[in-house]
Amino acid sequence: MAPLLLRLLRDPEIDPVSLNRAGWMLQRQVIGLLQNADSDSDLECLANLLDGDELTLTLLRESPVGDRVAEKTLTRLRRWLAISGHWRDHMVLVDALGAQTEINGGAWPFDETERHLLDDMPGTAIARAYLPGRAVQSAGQTWKREDLPASVTRVVAEQYERWPYPVWRRLNVPVPSSLPKVIRKFDAQVADGLRANSSILVAGCGTGCQAAQVALRYPDAHVTAIDISAASLSYARKQCAALHIPAIRFIQLDLHDAGVLGEKFDAVFCSGVLHHLPDPEAGWAALSRILRPGGVMKIMVYSQLGRLDVRGARTLFRDLLNVSGDGMPIDSVPCDDDLVRRIRLRLLTHDEKGVPSGVLDSPDFSTIAATRDLLLHPREDPFNVTRIARALDQIGLRLLSFLLPTPVHHAAYNALFPEDPLHRDFRTWIRFEFLHPGVFRGMYAFWCYKPSAVQE
Repeated sequence: MAPLLLRLLRDPEIDPVSLNRAGWMLQRQVIGLLQNADSDSDLECLANLLDGDELTLTLLRESPVGDRVAEKTLTRLRRWLAISGHWRDHMVLVDALGAQTEINGGAWPFDETERHLLDDMPGTAIARAYLPGRAVQSAGQTWKREDLPASVTRVVAEQYERWPYPVWRRLNVPVPSSLPKVIRKFDAQVADGLRANSSILVAGCGTGCQAAQVALRYPDAHVTAIDISAASLSYARKQCAALHIPAIRFIQLDLHDAGVLGEKFDAVFCSGVLHHLPDPEAGWAALSRILRPGGVMKIMVYSQLGRLDVRGARTLFRDLLNVSGDGMPIDSVPCDDDLVRRIRLRLLTHDEKGVPSGVLDSPDFSTIAATRDLLLHPREDPFNVTRIARALDQIGLRLLSFLLPTPVHHAAYNALFPEDPLHRDFRTWIRFEFLHPGVFRGMYAFWCYKPSAVQE
């Protein structure tokens, strides 16, 4: 199993994050000390073992550690290496820990003893195993506070300048297709009105992960990607260039102002953005205005029910923040990497039965930037199915199909509601989410379209 995992982890067309948990579960079985190492002798034995373990070293170098038992043990091991001075005897392992730190942004907690040691050893290999050696550099235009139309937009923009999100290295390369072929599964008439060389807008593209996936999925399309954060766009350009992703036109632009592009798009993709806007429906309507009649949208937004785990987790660290009534940080509270580490430590060391599994098991709990986005976002306005239905009606869009996260969920829905094979009945979707409250723990995802005169 280990040789196969190693090949997959190094495959340029596979996202190593998708293999991370399986890799660490295998390591927990093979290396029992990963769970039990505590004493100095145990930790020394573990260091000797891991220093030559190719799978462990590759997992550390390729993706954020998504296994909480492994993270806790490796954090203890790192502390022992630093305080004992034995890090100099395990440079291969320390180098891999440094690579992990660059990936996770320095997410692993450490205590004051370790902090003092870091102050005394700046620039050393063990220091790089604690804190990343360089911050993401912003490139291009940056927003001035007075340029942004609303205080919420300013705060959100500032977050992504400081913590570009998501952090990604590689993608699971999709099977190439065309927009008409994909939409034909839901509606042949809508598909017939689309071109293979469609113009596609990715609105709120962040660090470019979705834009890259869209460009690879639809190789004949013309992809434009916009975002408000210069730092995120810099990350996106660099990643796409490194992976030789087909040309994507990246533009720094607030999605509310997408009309200034002077174009009508065949498709708009907007994932994880609308629920962070001052008025999500207004932002959605702005995107609809630059969608040509007959065009399609793929939308992903937070579910109120799916976010209950996050709301529950926030109650466990309220004392670390000055918070407003809804439990979210207020502007007077500085949020820095140290605060994110303190919050992660609180949740990692809390009684595991008291921490919602949807948080600890989330891939977004593995890095500084993603934890900030998951737990401490300054603006979050999630949806429910009824609100989605109402917004579609108000904006003048029609539902093509709700999407389910796994084949298991897909089969469960079809078994319960065979009368809705295209997944368009809002009433059954409300019932399904009630029966399976974790199904949209990530986000609601659905296709919709703007009717043309003929379709109306």
